[in-house]
Amino acid sequence: MTGFCHSIAQSPKDRIILGGKEIFIKRDDLLDFGITGFNGNKARKFLELLYCDFESIVSFGGNQSNAMQILGALAYAHNKTLYYITPTPPKFLYDNPMGNYAFGLSHNVQYVFAPSGSRVEQLKTLAHKVYAQNNSHTCLFIPQGGSEALAQRGMYDLVQELSKTYGDEILVFMSAGSGVSARSFLQAQKTYSHNMDFVALCCAGDISGVPRRLCADFAFGTLHKEIWAMYHNLIAQGIVFDLLYDCVGFVLLERALCRGYFSDEDLAKPWVFVHSGGLLGNASQILRYERKFGVSF
Repeated sequence: MTGFCHSIAQSPKDRIILGGKEIFIKRDDLLDFGITGFNGNKARKFLELLYCDFESIVSFGGNQSNAMQILGALAYAHNKTLYYITPTPPKFLYDNPMGNYAFGLSHNVQYVFAPSGSRVEQLKTLAHKVYAQNNSHTCLFIPQGGSEALAQRGMYDLVQELSKTYGDEILVFMSAGSGVSARSFLQAQKTYSHNMDFVALCCAGDISGVPRRLCADFAFGTLHKEIWAMYHNLIAQGIVFDLLYDCVGFVLLERALCRGYFSDEDLAKPWVFVHSGGLLGNASQILRYERKFGVSF
């Protein structure tokens, strides 16, 4: 990639200890593209959009979506419009905006509210209607979670950065939702570095197309003491992670370590965890956890 100072100086100094294993942290939460709020793995997925000519973007998903934050930041920086279709927020969030929803409001995201509780297919249908109303060669339709084709440029950059900083003989971990980032990373890794190994940490159910994956056995977004405890454990080690993805990913990783999932060959390699960003979303999640489990753990 040229023309953008898109990364902080990466070094192996950021690390945590989990189950006795040292894990380096690739600080994608600190990526700098010169756009406020444009960082983390969602920025990797949508990096290609920095090169696109558009007047507006139409997308859909949850009202605390990290993808919405990234798309909203991108549109705002270029004085363009993001039309975002999402279920009507709960009254508390509507009256007290916070997290990614508040970010969207402050960055001129044009919310189109579907009925509360609307499913993905309903949001998608409404998004296509909004897209049809704005359809031109400069209006982009972005599916929930993005697409693997769109994510290739950003993931290729990520593989190169990992190789340059940590070498090729590493085991890389990444929290995954829909699986777009994980599959795109694998494609980029196979092109650039055949020796790099990869494990997806599936936070929202199983995903296809990724040979090595650890999957949550609970519904996405549910509150668990394990996750809350992991959040505080990681803070105590000096790095803040988001509660919806990375803290869940570390819980899955710790469980796997305790159960002897990893081979001696795996354990001998340097491990690198890619920080997914998304910290604005913690605002509402922390309140939920505090109400259920208390302020600290």
